[in-house]
Amino acid sequence: MDIETCKICSFELTSTFCCPACDAADAIVEAGGCHPNFKEALAEKIANLLNAEDWHTTIDLHKMYSRFF
Repeated sequence: MDIETCKICSFELTSTFCCPACDAADAIVEAGGCHPNFKEALAEKIANLLNAEDWHTTIDLHKMYSRFF
């Protein structure tokens, strides 16, 4: 079974009907944080960030910043 991807930013759509990267880019453009001509490029950057990070593991802040705790 092929994994369906977004046609704009190539984000993998596993169990969602909408693309979170494109939705975030739309919200940023509507808020005035990005020019509408660059919305597709912004969505692609957000999709790359979402795909690159491991969002299933938790970060132990005590281990990373032990001097602050």
